Amino acid sequence: MTIRGLSIDTTSIPILGASIDTNRNLLTEESMAPSEVSITGGIYNVSGNFSAGYRPTLINPFIETGLLGKTGGGIADVINYYEITLGDEFNNTNTFASCVLSNCSISVKTKELTKISFDWVGTRKKSTPNPLTSPDYTHEVSIFYNASLGDIKCSSLTLNISRPIGNDDTIIGSEYAQSLFQSDQITVGGNLTIPNKDYALIDKVLTTTDEATWDTIGNKNNTTYYGEIKILFRNPSGTKDLTTITLSDVYAQQSNISMQGRQRIEKTFDFKAKVTNSTGILIYTI
Repeated sequence: MTIRGLSIDTTSIPILGASIDTNRNLLTEESMAPSEVSITGGIYNVSGNFSAGYRPTLINPFIETGLLGKTGGGIADVINYYEITLGDEFNNTNTFASCVLSNCSISVKTKELTKISFDWVGTRKKSTPNPLTSPDYTHEVSIFYNASLGDIKCSSLTLNISRPIGNDDTIIGSEYAQSLFQSDQITVGGNLTIPNKDYALIDKVLTTTDEATWDTIGNKNNTTYYGEIKILFRNPSGTKDLTTITLSDVYAQQSNISMQGRQRIEKTFDFKAKVTNSTGILIYTI
């Protein structure tokens, strides 16, 4: 049986799309000759991405252990490695070893099912690929009209979780990275698109609470704290909660208001969330 799809270790993911980018970083000799007379292979780099319908019961373990480093809330300074396999209907299958998830983005938009995308970085291609099995579609996907943010009204939500990964741990005698490492801090944030007539969220960014004393030195209070955002994802029929994602310490970062003729006024609200090893983000799969 030929299968076109992607798997992480032994778990096949029902994907919408995927790509793999391999860079051999060619080395050329810049000599006195009129052209490049010597070209050889350099450092081996491989990375990729894939997108899928957001099936929380299937995907959440990879968010928690792969990006956050732990389950049960918060983050951990732990890097978890996977093997990622991509195959087509012509029995061409490639598996990449020692892969690390570096970013994920959960997108909820009106008129769409909920989507998620992942970026990953790998070390090398395995000589023998892993078998690829048919994905399990029994895990339910969330739909925009059965997702909610409590009393916050928005027409779209994007939640980004990023763990920057470096792959330049190389040594003399090998073209492969010896290990992958976290190259910057884990960040959690996102943005909302606000309905036409709602303004309260935008005012959170516009207002510092120091407007009356803008040009004086004193007990300034440059307020950016918003509070908690709790996202609920339900199944298509609306009969079951699939998961909740709670960001308990959210800060307003940026807003944008744009108007064009008599078209709908576009208002966006960008935020960041503070996370620690035990608090800040909680993913609860029902």
